[in-house]
Amino acid sequence: MNTHPTLPEFDYLRPRTLAEASEFLPRHPLYASLILFAAGASLKRISLLGFVILAAAVGCLYAAARIEERENRAKFGQQYLQYMRHTTLFIPHLF
Repeated sequence: MNTHPTLPEFDYLRPRTLAEASEFLPRHPLYASLILFAAGASLKRISLLGFVILAAAVGCLYAAARIEERENRAKFGQQYLQYMRHTTLFIPHLF
């Protein structure tokens, strides 16, 4: 709940319902696309720095996804746990 009088409430950003589970769609499609973008960018000019940045991006996105999943488990409970069993985190059939 927003307790600051001048800051807007961002409740509209929070999910109200779950999407349909699909074996071809990840739970975090935006994060998956950012990981693929970072992987492609690191392959454009292969270097140690590129792979370090890729690893950092994957780590940060993984942490953000886990935080969101904790919030969703608290909000949706058993329904979200069932949803998690039928979907993958980022890349269908891999990760």
